[in-house]
Amino acid sequence: VGMANYGFLYRGISPGQVSIEPLRSKGRYILYSEFRESGMIDWKRTYDESAASSYYRSPNGADFVTIDDPLSVVTKAAYLKNTGYSCAFWWVYHGDAIPVTGEGSRSKDRNTLIDAFRAEWSRGYK
Repeated sequence: VGMANYGFLYRGISPGQVSIEPLRSKGRYILYSEFRESGMIDWKRTYDESAASSYYRSPNGADFVTIDDPLSVVTKAAYLKNTGYSCAFWWVYHGDAIPVTGEGSRSKDRNTLIDAFRAEWSRGYK
């Protein structure tokens, strides 16, 4: 099962809205790290249970982002474990890297989504 550290930022269109233009003309890909750093993570979050993914709507409702977040990644990890899968793979592995700075950091990155997945994966099976 593939996981992604990126999402898609839609501009000027609402979730479920039909567009006669190609959706690629309505937005662009966005890395999770950019999503966090830009403040979009503070937009209104909605969770789509059927897709096991999150989307975030801008305060004015004109834009939205479809993207995994720590909760959706943990949900997917639990599903994979409990249905007998033995692994998952990531597209754009570096996409959630947030540099850790300061004394003792040794230039390590914190990987928000991968770390959340790893923590869930290391827990016992149900």
